[in-house]
Amino acid sequence: RQHASVHELLRDWCNGAALQPWLREEAYDVLDAFEISVAEAETQCLLLEGLQYIDIALHGTDDSEWMMHYGFVALDTFRFARAASRNGCNSLVDLEARAAAYGGRVLSKVLGMKDAAHTLYHQAMMLALACAPRSFGSDPWFNETQRFL
Repeated sequence: RQHASVHELLRDWCNGAALQPWLREEAYDVLDAFEISVAEAETQCLLLEGLQYIDIALHGTDDSEWMMHYGFVALDTFRFARAASRNGCNSLVDLEARAAAYGGRVLSKVLGMKDAAHTLYHQAMMLALACAPRSFGSDPWFNETQRFL
């Protein structure tokens, strides 16, 4: 029964969030593929929502003021994701690393703040290395982090 309530929580959250259909479907795939905790479900949805804001900032508007707005919204969303990743019984270090890397992407590609991006990319790399022996070599966020550093 508790597993069903986690499913309902994630589906309700994703339905209420401003997600594009393909991101919502990805969230549903994550839900169906894994048995996840509430903290992990919230973190996953925040990561997907933040990625959508990056997409809007980079491709959805030609207005620099709106681009900055969506960039800062994405950055805040990834900060919330990092906080949510620490709310579970165990810290979800891998998700916190992804959130830090995505925050670095916002700072670097949307806001043009390379020095601040370096700090977040460095944090992402340190968190990823803390997950050893797990490897993230096939994950795009990890490869982007390596290229930046």
